[in-house]
Amino acid sequence: VAKLGAEAVTAMLTFIVWMVCLATGAKIGSVLQPVGITGGIACGKSTVSELLAAKDNDDKDKGKGSKTPFAIIDVDKIGHDILIPGKLIPSESAYYNVVKAFGTDILSDDAPTTDIIKSDGGDQTSHRIERRKLGDVIFRDPSKRKILNKLTHPLISKIMIKRVVTWNLFRRAHATQNKMVAVDIPLLFEVGLMMKILFGLKVVVACKPSTQLKRLMTRNTDLTEEQCQNRIDSQMPVADKVKMADVVIWNDGDMDELKAEVEKARADICARVGGWGISLSKAVLVLGASAIAKTVATASGL
Repeated sequence: VAKLGAEAVTAMLTFIVWMVCLATGAKIGSVLQPVGITGGIACGKSTVSELLAAKDNDDKDKGKGSKTPFAIIDVDKIGHDILIPGKLIPSESAYYNVVKAFGTDILSDDAPTTDIIKSDGGDQTSHRIERRKLGDVIFRDPSKRKILNKLTHPLISKIMIKRVVTWNLFRRAHATQNKMVAVDIPLLFEVGLMMKILFGLKVVVACKPSTQLKRLMTRNTDLTEEQCQNRIDSQMPVADKVKMADVVIWNDGDMDELKAEVEKARADICARVGGWGISLSKAVLVLGASAIAKTVATASGL
């Protein structure tokens, strides 16, 4: 009996250590392996992100957990924010470095109005960078685009990783149902090997080239067809991104078709990330109980 008690205690202690290691590993794994959502310009990436972030409002599905809402970290928004003077802390702002590199010609002619200040959250005096002016410069000259990327990409990556880690480590404080973090990142495949490794699952939102051009021209009515095509050509072809994707969401139809595609992708992503669909705590309890039972049976000579 004493031997049996000692064996059971040893098994329990082993199980506790194993459980802590497994839980720690799983926590670190989830922090370092967010889902990456990418695609070409005007392919519908932002719309897909909004649909993935949406909670299930369908009455027939309420309470059944039919949808897992994603927490979305928008890299485009980070890219906008770092160019707004006073929006972020100085170490996370690229405003002054970009103005220094490209000159004051990229700035708005007028000081910000009250509405602009209220809308973008920037300071009250600095002239804003006009993205259209900056865009005209970098899309015409690849060398200028490289300069901008060098100034902004490392900063964007740092802020993105900081937010991913912070959200994962303190997700309970967010008091939401979101169980998965996804990053909406336009240049996932273009910015180097590190980003490819960071994202354990890569989702590409894709459409036909003709659809892409048509949507971009509809969205940006102030741009000519040539300017729109130049913006598309400045990025990696969508077909190449599709080849590197783990999950592809096709967006060539209407909104209902896209919603159906997104729900199929949601189920696929959750199945891949969640494995067998059993929670970590349940897996630990089942495996731990099995290990203890086996130890007790062995000690009892059964």
